[in-house]
Amino acid sequence: MNRTATIADSRIEEYLASLNAELKAVPEPERADIVREIRAHILEAADTDTLDRVLSSLGAPQELGQRYLTQFEVSRASHSFSPWLLMRTAWRWATISARGLAAFLIGLTGYALGIVFYITAMAKPLVPQIGLWIGPGTLELGTPGNQAGLHEVLGPYYILVAFTAGFGCFFGTSQLLRRLMRRTGLHCAPTRSASWT
Repeated sequence: MNRTATIADSRIEEYLASLNAELKAVPEPERADIVREIRAHILEAADTDTLDRVLSSLGAPQELGQRYLTQFEVSRASHSFSPWLLMRTAWRWATISARGLAAFLIGLTGYALGIVFYITAMAKPLVPQIGLWIGPGTLELGTPGNQAGLHEVLGPYYILVAFTAGFGCFFGTSQLLRRLMRRTGLHCAPTRSASWT
């Protein structure tokens, strides 16, 4: 083996070691598959191109690792109902794509609305003015500043309605985020041109 081949082998191993370190949150079997896939891609592409061009087309191992880690987390979260996991994953996805940012904003809005409903339901016994107020050309949720001409339509049933609405916001937001994550289009596997979608 000549000196050039030895240098190339050490650069490939260094690249793969950095990628492996970046993927430490991915379970070992999946991580080993990813590293094996990238090694095969590098060796196949290096036959027809220079090693510098192949490694450059893959990008920095940290960047490639982050894309694979995001793909792994999005795939895992798409089967979860945990708002915490869904939002954490949407945040990671938001750092690499506009669709991820849209998913994060949808999740933030839906879960925040659910929390507002829960808080108002729990506060209703302490603050009886909280409710659904209707008047001429007005529909207000909460405690209106001026109650003249308005009347609260739900009374004590507001608690049940608000808890139901809060649950609906959480459940609906989780379902929507799961559906969006299943249709991400994230794909990290390298092609001959090493283009990343």
